[in-house]
Amino acid sequence: MFDKSKSPTTDLNADLSLGTEPFGLDEGGLIPLSRATTKQRDTTSLLFLPRVPIADQAVALVRRLADACDVAAKTGATASIDLAYLDWQSRRQIDSLMGEGEISCIVAGQPVIRAQEAVFAGLWRITGGGIDRIEVAPVPRALAARAFAPASPPATTTAAKRPGVTAAPAIVAELIDRSAAWRDGDPTHVITLSDLSNDAEDLACLDTALGIGSAKIRSRGYGDCRIMATGLANVWRVQFFNETEMLILDTFEVTAVPEVAMATADDFDDSAHALREWLGALS
Repeated sequence: MFDKSKSPTTDLNADLSLGTEPFGLDEGGLIPLSRATTKQRDTTSLLFLPRVPIADQAVALVRRLADACDVAAKTGATASIDLAYLDWQSRRQIDSLMGEGEISCIVAGQPVIRAQEAVFAGLWRITGGGIDRIEVAPVPRALAARAFAPASPPATTTAAKRPGVTAAPAIVAELIDRSAAWRDGDPTHVITLSDLSNDAEDLACLDTALGIGSAKIRSRGYGDCRIMATGLANVWRVQFFNETEMLILDTFEVTAVPEVAMATADDFDDSAHALREWLGALS
């Protein structure tokens, strides 16, 4: 359950590092035979050899997920499947099959929601506050709905008065205008902060002026990408790090959700194919 002693900001600082093993070899009686990856972010092609009989509930759920991926690819419609009905064996087998993909996120609030993308892109395991479900969607529903609830409200009128601040006020003004004007379907507007990388006063001003939202995302699909919602609607801080933890790209994006964190129609097609490949291996 949600711990009221923790502020949303504290919850957003939770570790989002991804597991080193995409699926447990000894969990659920499933052995991975092959993993052919066509590109980093794509759903991988998975084939499993059953070590023990696969539970009927698990098989039925995989069929539902494959069908939901087909629908998502063709129409954009999302699906949510509560896992409370699964028996113990089915749950273990589904846990093993879903594994851990490249993207994880946390959404502060009541309750705090954690979402882990499966190895099948566009399938999200959602937990928190008694919730345990799989969503088939470009991004988790809680992320889309609650990302910009401010954990730390914007202070756009006072931050620029700090001594030593030079470039930040113009960036804040641009982001405020873009945030107010943004509509669903608009192209992403990007501001790169490379020129401010060594200006501590300007960076501190941006942090204070824009505030902190309620969503934090980590993606390893394109290197190590860390994304945080600001307290300003549709404004995200997107940072890329190299293998030595050095910041190599620092931007703000004005959009619903940064593209790097979203599943596409092609991803859903790939996931549907991989799930049916697994089902086919059972016959």
